[in-house]
Amino acid sequence: MLQRRNVDVVMWEARNFLAWQTGGGIDGWTGLSSSDVDRYMDLRTPKLTRCSLKDTAERLRSLLRYLHLTSQVASRRTCQGT
Repeated sequence: MLQRRNVDVVMWEARNFLAWQTGGGIDGWTGLSSSDVDRYMDLRTPKLTRCSLKDTAERLRSLLRYLHLTSQVASRRTCQGT
């Protein structure tokens, strides 16, 4: 079971990514692609250590799996892009 602090960190990353994505004019998540995730990671990379970058990628994978399982992302391939 995740500790409260871990849940807060995962939620922060998800909110940050989704806010960044909607700021890009995306209408829904079905158009989300692995290149969108790559651009977000490129944006985050300069501010992160190697370990933090790995943690961020894991958080995004978790979010993308959830979006796929709830049919909000069109393709499973998007989830494999990070």
